[in-house]
Amino acid sequence: MKKEESKVIAQKFQKIPNGTLALKHCRAGGTGTTLFGEQFRAVTAGKGVMEAYETFPGIEVSFNVFLASEIKFQHDASDSVLEIYYCRSGRVGWNMQDGTAV
Repeated sequence: MKKEESKVIAQKFQKIPNGTLALKHCRAGGTGTTLFGEQFRAVTAGKGVMEAYETFPGIEVSFNVFLASEIKFQHDASDSVLEIYYCRSGRVGWNMQDGTAV
């Protein structure tokens, strides 16, 4: 990440305490399964913001910005959810329960 971009993010996150992940969930009234319910957990020494939008009933997109060396997410498995990730700067990976790293 460019230093200028990192400074802009740090300024935007000034009021967010370290160890906090702010979640802005914008739903259009749907009641389907979502990963951002009570069973979603995140742990970090840094900070971040996740903005989740319901684009169509049953389809959500989230935009995530983090200022952290590492963030750990956990949610229950769901057979009705497909997750697709793209990381613009850094790396996305998973450590599965059986010890497999993806």
